[in-house]
Order: sequence, then C-alpha cells, then structure tokens
Amino acid sequence: MYVEHPYKFNDKFYAKVDGKFYEITREVAKAMLSAYRNEVYRSKKWQPEDPETVS
Repeated sequence: MYVEHPYKFNDKFYAKVDGKFYEITREVAKAMLSAYRNEVYRSKKWQPEDPETVS
C-alpha cells in the first residue's frame, strides 16, 4: 500500500492510496501531513552528506 501526502481541492481533503483518491477529514489530513513532514525531516537529518567520509 502506497499513501501520498494529503491534497486539498475545493475545501475538501483527499488522500491518494494506491493510485485512488479517497475523501478524508481535515483532522486526518493534518495527521498525515505531520507524519509526512516528520518522515522527510528524519530522512534528511540522519542521512550523511557524503557516505564515504563517514567512518
């Protein structure tokens, strides 16, 4: 299952799951966006700039 970050269209929120759009509530969209941002932050924070220089 592949879930993308939520989308807003005409004051409604949608989530794309496995290529299909599903309408979701604002609260679910906020939770999904928070988790998405946290995941992006952690992946950048712990990824070294140049793997060869890390011992």
